[in-house]
Amino acid sequence: ADRLEALVQDREDGMKKCEQELLAVKDAYDTKEARLVIRHEAELESMRASCRNEIESLHEKIEHAKKSKGKAERKMKLAEDDTREMSSVLQQERIARQSAEERITNLEAALRQQQKKAKSAIEDLCKELVPQTPTTK
Repeated sequence: ADRLEALVQDREDGMKKCEQELLAVKDAYDTKEARLVIRHEAELESMRASCRNEIESLHEKIEHAKKSKGKAERKMKLAEDDTREMSSVLQQERIARQSAEERITNLEAALRQQQKKAKSAIEDLCKELVPQTPTTK
């Protein structure tokens, strides 16, 4: 945008110079070289119109560049927001996975404890059900 604005300034300076030359040519109009002056005046008017058109075009390009920059900045902010949200979700998933792993470990330990108790209870029941035979000598 700065480069375009510099180009606009250059074109505006050129247009001012053309206008100054046009005024000088109009002053010389009354001289014996009137035909050349008229042709030169037409050329300068054409150059001035061309400069004006180019300046308008450059202003449009500047506006377009500013709009594009704004769109890009909004997209970048959305991407940053998405990145933060994804990071938060990943952190939550890590915490949930860690919590689940701890729960599994605790449940496995509890299961082993219950298995030991069940085995002990089964052994006690077997001892009660199987009659004790006296050992003979």
